[in-house]
Amino acid sequence: MILEGMQVSVVMPVFNAERFLAEAMESVLAQSFEDFEAIAVDDGSTDGSAGILERYARRDGRLRVFQRGHQRLPAALNFGCARAEGRYIARMDADDIAMPERLERQVKFLEAHPRVAILGTQIERIRQDGARMNVERVPLEHAEIEANMQRICCLFHPTVMMRAEAVRELGGYREAFFGAEDHDLWLRAAERYELANLPDVLLKYRLHTGALSFEKLEQQVMAATAAELSAARRRAGQDDPFGGNKPVTRQDLRAAGIGDDRLDSSIRKARDWYRQREIRST
Repeated sequence: MILEGMQVSVVMPVFNAERFLAEAMESVLAQSFEDFEAIAVDDGSTDGSAGILERYARRDGRLRVFQRGHQRLPAALNFGCARAEGRYIARMDADDIAMPERLERQVKFLEAHPRVAILGTQIERIRQDGARMNVERVPLEHAEIEANMQRICCLFHPTVMMRAEAVRELGGYREAFFGAEDHDLWLRAAERYELANLPDVLLKYRLHTGALSFEKLEQQVMAATAAELSAARRRAGQDDPFGGNKPVTRQDLRAAGIGDDRLDSSIRKARDWYRQREIRST
């Protein structure tokens, strides 16, 4: 399937991902849909990630690599999205595996559904060694996504394809919500656009102790709590209580009326989720 003009920009932030980066990159470059560019943002890696990216860039001219100092994920995402030339921006993480038909199916859907601005897919969770864990499913249609997204994140970040124009109109990712910058973006997007998920499993989502969601678990919970509070305040016609370039802290949440007991309970539940799946730090 080839359409006129640059259709898709795949944006992949990379930070110390040498263990899984080659497999992730192979899955992007092997897509059945060929009209795309891949933008890899090396966010200050100190391992062999830069060398791996350079080798792939020499091999395939669709890959553009940018090196920069470490500034955390939201800044790396905004940097990559700002350089995207495609009509659609597809997210990809450096430790996951995209199915060969992922981009093709998402482009077809978005072309047929102009009201949808952000489109995700279902995922298959895999372990560090690639062993299959389980398939995880999220709601398909906007109404069900919107009804549930104040409780859970209803779009898997590395699966989404977004209309570039919508991302820019929303102002991109907000650095205050580092750890849940995607959840904050979906909540804001749902106030202006429709969101959807394909029923297909189009990404293998790797769980491992080096993943940001594992290493920064407490920060992720704080950011998600802040994002949900911000959305509730906006919908009530009140000011958004968070902003700026520094990640949300416990002190910020206390000032906004979120007690430590509530926050600690959410953190325990998140840790239990990893423990049940035998994902532990060493």
